[in-house]
Amino acid sequence: MLCSGFPAMAQTGQPGGNTTITASMPESWPPHYIALPGEEPTGFAVEILNAVAHRAGYKVSYRVAKTMREAYDLAASGEVDLMPNVGAVPSRMEVFAFTDPVETFVVSIFVRADSRDIESAAELAGRRVAVVKRNMGLKLMAKRPDVESVIFDDVRSALFDLVSGRVDAMVYPAPILKDMAKQVSVDHRIKIVGEPLLEVKRAIAVHPSRTEIHRRLGVAVAAFVGTPEYQEIYLRWFGRAPEYWTAARVLTYAGGALVLVVLGFSLWHYRTIIRLNRTLEDRVEQRTLALRTAEAELLRKERLATLGELTGTMAHELRNPLGSIVTSFAVIRNKLGSSDGDLARSFDRAERNIDRCTGIIDDLLEYAQVRAPNCEATGLDHLVRETIEEYSLPGGISLTLDLGLGDRAIMVDPEQIRRIILNFIDNSCQSIAARANSPNQATEGRIEIQTRPGSEGVELSVSDNGVGIPRELMEKVFEPLFSTKQFGIGLGLPNAQNIVSGHGGQLTLDSEPGHGARVTVRLPNGDNSQTRAA
Repeated sequence: MLCSGFPAMAQTGQPGGNTTITASMPESWPPHYIALPGEEPTGFAVEILNAVAHRAGYKVSYRVAKTMREAYDLAASGEVDLMPNVGAVPSRMEVFAFTDPVETFVVSIFVRADSRDIESAAELAGRRVAVVKRNMGLKLMAKRPDVESVIFDDVRSALFDLVSGRVDAMVYPAPILKDMAKQVSVDHRIKIVGEPLLEVKRAIAVHPSRTEIHRRLGVAVAAFVGTPEYQEIYLRWFGRAPEYWTAARVLTYAGGALVLVVLGFSLWHYRTIIRLNRTLEDRVEQRTLALRTAEAELLRKERLATLGELTGTMAHELRNPLGSIVTSFAVIRNKLGSSDGDLARSFDRAERNIDRCTGIIDDLLEYAQVRAPNCEATGLDHLVRETIEEYSLPGGISLTLDLGLGDRAIMVDPEQIRRIILNFIDNSCQSIAARANSPNQATEGRIEIQTRPGSEGVELSVSDNGVGIPRELMEKVFEPLFSTKQFGIGLGLPNAQNIVSGHGGQLTLDSEPGHGARVTVRLPNGDNSQTRAA
């Protein structure tokens, strides 16, 4: 779909005159081209062309094309006079007459932010690399027979295949891809590796039949580039954003940094053990199947024992510093008073993060030091009601109870069972919040807690209509330190499983992605199970 203006041959004019020339541009290719409905076209390339054309005595009328390819074809066919900011590569010099460059940028290698196995162009060998049609990245990768080039019609599709893991890397002009990633909020998911593959100069591409336009624009570009006006335009579109790390934000994230240190060290140690285990398992597989099975079980127990000892030690070591931080915040807050609202809110955020750290330390200690249940006759229905009364449910979420045990009591540790109920409700609330943030999803959240007699005891289940769990992650959610949440270290369900196992029970999880999840706890009757709850 083309809009905004009609093809026209520019006429000779004088600087400051009203002669109109036509230029093509894609609808959306930030930061160079941006065309919003009802608004004048803008972007770095558009502003540069407008300024240069004014110096040459022209006004510019824009033909807005749906894609970059359509805009390029309009200029190449002569339907418009020119196209601004086109890469001046040899193949295009046969099609257009170019002015002096108005911008120079590099073509770079992009990978996912968490990727560690691609650090240079040499390591692209054998990889799937995304490139875009009619872009220099495609030509560069065509020279690499050892690379599997995956060709896309548009840069947006290539970018999302990169962040989703369908390709290993992407070769594209750096400033354009970084700006597009920022526009769609995935800039934190990608990074540049290695040296730039190519430096590309971009200039105004004029149809060769418009010799007068090319001459006058060429003179104007030579005089314009490097002026304060040019620098102001460049900084507006490519300048650095204001400093993010203010003093208030440093205070807010101080507590979270402690958790990241613990988590990073634990994950490093855990991955080291995994690598060693795989090496040992490969050697064991050269022998008999029975020996492999026995050895794998032994290694698993050693790993969990090491992880438990490490997390217990780290958690104990962090309690005292966190306590000192809490005390220091209290002293500082009392000294400063409450007159500064911004400072008070910063303290509140910092204290909430410290509370989150304390909760994570509690999870680490609980996982590292599994405590035997202190069982007593407990009415499960009564315990559920009591727990719900103490829980502050987020707005927009309703909770219903379907309790079928009456005053029947079983032998359990009430504090441990209360803890897993709260964990299940927290997980449901977070899953519902994630679903509410998804497009075309209902925002009304529902949680249901149900109890009923089982074949060998009782059953407790918590279900929700949240985002659910992908099938490929179902086997991982009970692994320690595995988590898909923004906050948390992945010990909630492993701790719950340990508590249920300590009671001689079973824990199962069912989920339909996009429609919610259901966790079920089956507990045996235990001694004196028929005792009536007080």
